[in-house]
Amino acid sequence: MSDATPTPEPIAFPDRSAPTKAKRADETPLDDYETVATRVSRFWRSHSKGRILTEIHETTHRTAANSGLMRWVVKASVWKDKTATDVVNVHLPDATGFATETDGSGDAITAASALETAETSAVGRALANLGKNGHSPRPTREGVERTRAKVADAAA
Repeated sequence: MSDATPTPEPIAFPDRSAPTKAKRADETPLDDYETVATRVSRFWRSHSKGRILTEIHETTHRTAANSGLMRWVVKASVWKDKTATDVVNVHLPDATGFATETDGSGDAITAASALETAETSAVGRALANLGKNGHSPRPTREGVERTRAKVADAAA
């Protein structure tokens, strides 16, 4: 027997200098993205005893210089198998997601209902963090539509 310590195999790290082949969100067809409703449906099929809880995490009332608009930050928490008692007793969620929107900004729907839009986005992000985005890219269809609309408005 040899007393020599074996030399470990070298670790092969991926070449980060090579260009990525992933499509950007503005290049991927909208049909490749799923809606938040699809993610929610998939969650309930897999976790009938689960729970999705949303809460207003923060609000910021903008100054008159910013037209007095309200900025909403919403947090969504997801439990795979929790009872109401578990949620109240502050058992940590299996996943969370945050989203922000500002009254009067973005497309017509977001401008009129920023809080509701932020809530829906937060739920979609929490479910993606839980791995419930299926084969779809991480962003939801609604999120990509809003982002593309904001980019188009800025370019106009």
